[in-house]
Amino acid sequence: MLKFIILIFTGLMLCLFFDIETRSEIRTLHHLIHTSDTTLRKKGFRCFMTGGQWHSTIKEIARGYSINQYCFKTVEDARRFFVPLADEYIRPFNEEPSIRPYLANYPLNSRNFYLIIKFVDMDGNELLNPWIGSIHAGHGKITYYMSAPDKSYTELLYSEPFEEAQKIVYGLDQTTHTRQSP
Repeated sequence: MLKFIILIFTGLMLCLFFDIETRSEIRTLHHLIHTSDTTLRKKGFRCFMTGGQWHSTIKEIARGYSINQYCFKTVEDARRFFVPLADEYIRPFNEEPSIRPYLANYPLNSRNFYLIIKFVDMDGNELLNPWIGSIHAGHGKITYYMSAPDKSYTELLYSEPFEEAQKIVYGLDQTTHTRQSP
């Protein structure tokens, strides 16, 4: 009996030591995050932040990426870049049927995921004014930030509801959610 207890205890300690997740939904979540990371890495993005809330259910997924291949001076240009990227990022989570029962809010949307894209130069420094330095999506909003030329502060440039940004980018009619004719 003592050997059995030691064996169980050792197995549990190894799971903790190697950070082996025993819940299948969390393993699936980690797989989806890894898949999204791989997709974005192929496009030049680098992950600098990870987090979320997934104790009893998956309440929020949070990721942050930096990239040095894009720079935007206007909210309009940044929006056209960011909205499709955010939609592409959350799509795999909503398409995976095995994780749906564990999402506190299904489908995963702008209210329960947090995504940051930081625009950096070739040395990894955040772009400064006149360039948009970062875009944050979370709690149903997209927020655009610009850093002062002397890096002394970050200025909130513009904030908008995520759904409104989608309507602008995709040209959706606000009442019927169908494409407007040009």
